[in-house]
Amino acid sequence: LHTITLQTDLLLDSPAGPERARRVGEAIRQAARAQGQIIRDLFDVSAILAGKMQLARQPVDLPEVIGAAAASARPAAARLSAAVKARL
Repeated sequence: LHTITLQTDLLLDSPAGPERARRVGEAIRQAARAQGQIIRDLFDVSAILAGKMQLARQPVDLPEVIGAAAASARPAAARLSAAVKARL
């Protein structure tokens, strides 16, 4: 919620042209979606712990999952001048 509040304050308290307003609006949207996902995940964990939801277990290709996770993290890491390596 801090990110949403901060971005909203920036939008409302400083003069912003259309481009800056769009960027701030996008940041607010992204933060709100992330918060929504966290809340949904917490509800799911609560339901699992209460025995109201069961997980269907199935085999997975672990190297494929790890490779996909590493690939999805690489763009963000590159923006921070960092590298993501996965070795199995």
